[in-house]
Amino acid sequence: MKGLSFKIKERNCTKGEKNTKRMKKGIEMIRQYHMIQEEDHIIAGVSGGPDSVYLLFLLLEYQKQKPFSISVVHVEHGIRGEESKRDAEFVRQLCKREKIPFFLFEVDARKEAKEKRLSLEEACRVLRYRSFEKAMEQYKGDKIAIAHNEEDQAETMVWNLARGSGLTGLCGIWPVRGRIIRPLLTTSRREIEGWLKKNQIETCQDITNTQDIYTRNKIRRKILPKLQEEINVQSSRHIAQACYKIQKAECLLQKMTDIAQKECVEQKENQILIQIEKFERQEEIIQEYLLRRCVEILTGSLKNVTQKHIENLRNISKKADGRQISLPFDVVGKKENGNLILCTAESLKKRKNKKIHKTYAEITAPCQMNLGNVTVECCIEESKSQIIPEKSYTKWIDYDTIKDKLILRNRLPGDYLIINRSGGKKKLKDYFIDQKIPKDQRDSVLLLADGSHILWVVGYRISEACKVKENTRKILKIKITEEN
Repeated sequence: MKGLSFKIKERNCTKGEKNTKRMKKGIEMIRQYHMIQEEDHIIAGVSGGPDSVYLLFLLLEYQKQKPFSISVVHVEHGIRGEESKRDAEFVRQLCKREKIPFFLFEVDARKEAKEKRLSLEEACRVLRYRSFEKAMEQYKGDKIAIAHNEEDQAETMVWNLARGSGLTGLCGIWPVRGRIIRPLLTTSRREIEGWLKKNQIETCQDITNTQDIYTRNKIRRKILPKLQEEINVQSSRHIAQACYKIQKAECLLQKMTDIAQKECVEQKENQILIQIEKFERQEEIIQEYLLRRCVEILTGSLKNVTQKHIENLRNISKKADGRQISLPFDVVGKKENGNLILCTAESLKKRKNKKIHKTYAEITAPCQMNLGNVTVECCIEESKSQIIPEKSYTKWIDYDTIKDKLILRNRLPGDYLIINRSGGKKKLKDYFIDQKIPKDQRDSVLLLADGSHILWVVGYRISEACKVKENTRKILKIKITEEN
């Protein structure tokens, strides 16, 4: 490359068992988590820095024990000018010397940050992983190897802890996530630099890693050293080890959430229903995990979903029907009919605006009527001291108690039910509230009415005044069904 002049030194690696021993932690990680299988094509992300160069040589060392292929991807972010191009050329020459295929991806991190309203640090991360995925697809890779080390693990946990993360965030970086593998998570930066120095292997140094312009750099350069100097020299290692313990707990909690999901959750188009009675039997932490999972199923992401959002969802499950809250991604949480419902704001709006089929028809027995999406069948029977069965959509009514015309309709002001044998009345509105029928569904409930007296709330109860008694002479048997 014009303007760049340097020479990659021939490496002077210690041979055989000694070299393998010095890379023991990385090789143990590969074996423990079954990161690499025979004949895999591993694409290594190599920036040219100490960690990624060490990762490349670790893979080359492990290649002596198991047959697999290696390619290298280098992402040039376009933010450090000639220095960035120098790093790319360094990695290219390193791969040429080691006879490893090299692939360069050039991206514009500043443009990505501006367009997506991200920090420059986050934009670089997004573009880097996007490039890895493209490389996997274009060059038929099986795994992508990333060079996060033990200190990176500790930094991640401290960062997430400071941001108020839950247990999931405190898991830190996972050794295996999908097709991404990270063999260096138990290897310290000191061990990496010591190995490179002993074997006289050159690397590139990104100057931004020495500046306190990114959050991670501040944790790496100020917080962790302070902990090591003044609290415990092994602080980073202990923090990283805590991550692995939390990861084990996380796996158990996810399995328990799987069970709770099968018990409590029903998924429909654009909405998720959680049965509150079953939901409340779960441990509090499983309730939180289940709510997070449901939001993620609906939206595909948990970005910007905070602990406060989850607490608010749990709280409305304990309150009256109709209560609702808003979540990120235009998700609405609402309590309705004994369910906690998660849906998009758009689907909720469509549901509210959905045209209600108004019904008004006079019923004369015997009959068989089709009223749009409603079917009515009725007949008159002689009373024969029979046992009256309980059915939601078929009722037996004392025909002699009907004072006016039978009308099938929706609710009107002044509607009431007789709720006891002494003639006590209850407003239909109060009955709907007691039955926790949502406001936006009350106008669509069918009613069999005798004036303002509601003989039957279809799908629910009949009035006490029209129930079949011992002295009933004629019985009206009526069946009302709707298409839905």
